[in-house]
Amino acid sequence: MAKRRITDIARERGLDPNEVAARLFEAGVAIRGDLVDEAAAARALAGSRPSGAGAKAAAQTAAPPRGSTASRKVAAAAPAPAQAHPQAMRPPAG
Repeated sequence: MAKRRITDIARERGLDPNEVAARLFEAGVAIRGDLVDEAAAARALAGSRPSGAGAKAAAQTAAPPRGSTASRKVAAAAPAPAQAHPQAMRPPAG
């Protein structure tokens, strides 16, 4: 089992490392630090390599970078999340 860094896998596929980590987590791939099994990651990410036209379209629809005026406008326009009951936010005892 060859281990690879998530950042290296993401760079090869032209994806964001956080997106790759989220997909691996959803697929049930064991993540140890920043390392994953290369074969399991390849199975979980099958078909996620952007093609020429697909990568261009994905780049155009991507969210604006943090700190930009566009992201601040979107954040200001979004409604505030409802406050949860403080009891519900505590981790289970045990």
